[in-house]
Amino acid sequence: MKLRTIRDIKGLRDKKVLLRIDANVPVKDGKVLDEFRLWAVRPTIEYLTGRGAVVVIIAHLGRPDGKRNEKYTLKPIAKRLSQILGRVVTFVPELGGPHAKRLVEAAVPGQVFMLENLRFDRGEESNGGSFAKKLSQFGEVYVNDGFAVSHRAHASVSAITRFLPSYAGLLMERELKILGGLLAKPKRPSVAIIGGAKIGTKIGLIKKLAAAYDKVLVGGGLINPILVAKRFEIGNSLLDKVDQATLAPILKLKNLVMPVDVLVGNADKPAAPIRSVPIATGTPFVICRKPEGIVDIGPRTMLAWGLLVKRAKTVVWNGPMGIFEVPRFAHGTMALAQAIASRAKGRALGVVGGGETVEAMYKTGMAKWVDHISTGGGAMLEFLEGKVLPGVKPLYGRMKKIV
Repeated sequence: MKLRTIRDIKGLRDKKVLLRIDANVPVKDGKVLDEFRLWAVRPTIEYLTGRGAVVVIIAHLGRPDGKRNEKYTLKPIAKRLSQILGRVVTFVPELGGPHAKRLVEAAVPGQVFMLENLRFDRGEESNGGSFAKKLSQFGEVYVNDGFAVSHRAHASVSAITRFLPSYAGLLMERELKILGGLLAKPKRPSVAIIGGAKIGTKIGLIKKLAAAYDKVLVGGGLINPILVAKRFEIGNSLLDKVDQATLAPILKLKNLVMPVDVLVGNADKPAAPIRSVPIATGTPFVICRKPEGIVDIGPRTMLAWGLLVKRAKTVVWNGPMGIFEVPRFAHGTMALAQAIASRAKGRALGVVGGGETVEAMYKTGMAKWVDHISTGGGAMLEFLEGKVLPGVKPLYGRMKKIV
């Protein structure tokens, strides 16, 4: 089925477009600290305003639990987005009502508005039809450019499509095209790298990638349950407790690659000494005892995995290799960021996603060298696992009859 995009919308001039973006970015003292997702939606907004559309942006920030909380207001987002776009984004401090409606109805071609935080209304997270209908009054068409939130069945990504003709924005289109290609026919040799903390949520993803990729490298906290299953002692390491039956499918994978060594230290005392410990392939042994735990992949692993990336023609990466928020435990993640960036852009297709993963790319100064940085963390993982995303499905095929 064909994806409906904003290029398919006829007669955009004076047309009111309800645009869902992902603006869930860190804000401190009224200042946006990470602008990556805001810059990512600029092409879509410029496309729409350049053709005379009136754009009404909707988004969420944080977890205000359905109540108005000024800590989570989108006002700073609207201000920074104005600067990024070079045009005024008028902030509307409500989600409905006569004042907001009058502002939008009186708008001139090319004008941009941003409504208040969607999660100030409980109807957003409950996928409420009445809330979606209230939002629909601000648009003649709906555009979803928030790939990162499209794995959630919320009113602004799911229920809203029952009330307005729905299309994908340019960012959404790019995400689906590139991520879809990662599983269709990845060029070989192909390497997938998965990190993070909870292996229980990534079993399906690892199996899916293992079926399509030559090597699946597993690091971070994901290795700890596997080590425990093999009767290694891992001390105070972060452990997502899953049963043997859950782990069994990936323990049998022949192309699953574990670290050959790990860094061990005291996560509660980052300044304490750290040491490299090899992971033997035979009899289980003590890697570390409390209060120590595994904090990162080791230097031999960094080198070995770097060589695998160097030979690859497709590399996809999501999730840190250690306790990334502590600089001393971030070396494995940073080393991979540099290796992937040096291989991408011509020699291999390099795609990364996930909060810490993207942060690592920017911290190393290598972000511009990878082919695609996905705005999605959870959405990217679910899409690659083959799940149908609630916010994506309505954008394909023939338009459903609008309520």
